[in-house]
Amino acid sequence: MATLTANGTIALSSLSVRVTPQEIYTDAETGYQVWRMTCNPVSDITQYYTHETMSPNGRYLVFRTNRYPYIYSVDSDGRNEKPIGSYADWITNRGVDFSTNNSQGWWSRDSKTYYIFKSLFAIDIPKFHAGESADSFISQISTAYASSFFYPMVSPDGRTLFGIENFSDVSFGTSVVKFIGTDGSSYRDFVAPGHTSGGFDVTHGWLGNTKAWYLNNNQFASGPGDTANLSTDVPIVFDAVSGTYAGALNVGTTTWDGLFTHPHLSQGGVFKGNGDGYIAGHGSPGLHYANTKYWTSDFVVGDKMRIVESTSNDEMYTLASTGAVYDSENDQTRLYFVEALVDDTVDGIVERWGE
Repeated sequence: MATLTANGTIALSSLSVRVTPQEIYTDAETGYQVWRMTCNPVSDITQYYTHETMSPNGRYLVFRTNRYPYIYSVDSDGRNEKPIGSYADWITNRGVDFSTNNSQGWWSRDSKTYYIFKSLFAIDIPKFHAGESADSFISQISTAYASSFFYPMVSPDGRTLFGIENFSDVSFGTSVVKFIGTDGSSYRDFVAPGHTSGGFDVTHGWLGNTKAWYLNNNQFASGPGDTANLSTDVPIVFDAVSGTYAGALNVGTTTWDGLFTHPHLSQGGVFKGNGDGYIAGHGSPGLHYANTKYWTSDFVVGDKMRIVESTSNDEMYTLASTGAVYDSENDQTRLYFVEALVDDTVDGIVERWGE
């Protein structure tokens, strides 16, 4: 009769067999159990925090390793650790070297597809786990647009991939944002909308299914030519269909000042956008988060507004005149003060509402 012991082994008569997880620890700060999933002497590395290592359904982890072909899969209980293809399948035959970066790919929301970081290759996860050949479980979404299509991220509805032209950060200068259907249709690209100065970071993502964002790093703090102030990183928001600039994300301060060097959005921010969810990132003096509301520099006559702080009810209004002034007292929530609203003469702090 087999029994599970406290140290993670199965005791079977006089035989003790090690099973997964390899080791179990208790985190001193949170009290949570921490499992060691792999125990190979070479380095096994989770993806960079902007990319999910675990599948959305919680069943699999795809990770980088120093073992050929540099990409492995393991079940979330530590079982079935194995390479995804071979050196020949990836490096020799397809020119994909997973050792070159730590953002190997992006999961589809149904956990059935894993989109590779370059050249529009995709892994069919069920076929891979069924033991089919690499030529069966690896496909290319498009050969015509595969060149310089890096770090594709799938839209919440699973229909569109959003990638960028540059493999690494651009310190000074712009880049191109690219979109293509997961079936290879509807390709389009735009020179980074809203880019004004500074560089272009590899960090990017979705805000719902119709808006997307990229990081305009080192943006000139006081406008073009201000080469003495290159510390502001601004996530620029734009329409994913037309490429039209829509605004930017902000932590509620007058400048990002490197606080969100590589932003990452919560599920609410990714799936809904326009104010839902949170955004986090690393930088000085540490990890931060903020609402994902975006805005343009000025409100326009006819914009739909919602009063969120006044003596009136919380209802929809239409802006009757321009001249919106930034409300410094409510800087944290990025609300604005306007002087006149249709159907209501009461001044109030309002936010953009709807399209």
